[in-house]
Amino acid sequence: RVWHAGQLAADALWGATAAASEGHNACFVNRWWLDLHGTRVAHALPLLARQARALASLAVGPTVLHVVTGYGRNSPAGVGRLLPAVLSWLASSGWAHCEDETNPGLVHVYFGG
Repeated sequence: RVWHAGQLAADALWGATAAASEGHNACFVNRWWLDLHGTRVAHALPLLARQARALASLAVGPTVLHVVTGYGRNSPAGVGRLLPAVLSWLASSGWAHCEDETNPGLVHVYFGG
């Protein structure tokens, strides 16, 4: 009986620890970065597609992919092509995303919980 009571106490402690850990870790977000700055659109979109598919299949809990596109200052006439192409691809692919409010060369893509 002593072992049984001790085992019940250990099981209860394990359950409480697991629940506390799960609740504590629920606020954590897996963050990944993909720097496409300086990459041509033709090369950047396949890289983005591969990374998005990989993260979507591996995402456990909230996951964010931060995609760096840059401003396009070095593009002809100072008008970037990469950011509009990335935004268009994300929209057509159905991935939840938004542009960073303070950095127009950064896009956040959301996966999982």
